[in-house]
Amino acid sequence: MIEAIFIAYCAGYITGSFLRGAAYERQPWRFLRWDPTIFGYRQVVHGTHVNEHDKVFIALELNIPEEGLTYEDR
Repeated sequence: MIEAIFIAYCAGYITGSFLRGAAYERQPWRFLRWDPTIFGYRQVVHGTHVNEHDKVFIALELNIPEEGLTYEDR
């Protein structure tokens, strides 16, 4: 009985870890680094070297409808 519960727990954990990771990787993530020449953030291109003291954001691209979106802090 304990073996069956342990196997079910392990199978659920592995499946959940895989699905969570797959959903996270499918998001349109963007890396932005501070550019003092334009006084703003620019998207980092693949192969760009980012230093330890660079100001970097990881952003998620959102598809906002034409009527807009209301942000509510919960």
